[in-house]
Amino acid sequence: MNKKKTQSATTVIGEDKDSEERLRRLVDILKHPSDSIQEFLDYALTQAIELTGSQIGYIYHYHEDREEFVLNTWSEEVMEACHVEKLETVYHLEKTGIWGEAVRQRRPIVINNYQQKNPLKKGYPKGHVPLNNFFDHSCF
Repeated sequence: MNKKKTQSATTVIGEDKDSEERLRRLVDILKHPSDSIQEFLDYALTQAIELTGSQIGYIYHYHEDREEFVLNTWSEEVMEACHVEKLETVYHLEKTGIWGEAVRQRRPIVINNYQQKNPLKKGYPKGHVPLNNFFDHSCF
């Protein structure tokens, strides 16, 4: 086997292990016994953060009829790192930047270098947690 084929085989095996881990986590989330929807969402958020290797995460409920996002929960690390003076818990779609695109475009949004210019970004408030990577997925 030549070197190129060996590298490809290693990559595929690594991707298979990652896929298996994601599937295990998803099954674990779905099977997690919860006494409330809130407990389930908190658990799912924690698992998603661990699975993606993220440092922070949040869940907003989107109300289509009002075009409004309402904060449900965010990870504990957010409060330690966030220094925004006025924390909002409700956002109107028209005033959101890149994180509203998952709703507007009806598809997941992934940005692997948040610091690069992007016409969809509208910035974020002074004191906001610095972002490097961004993933937003809305369920419809």
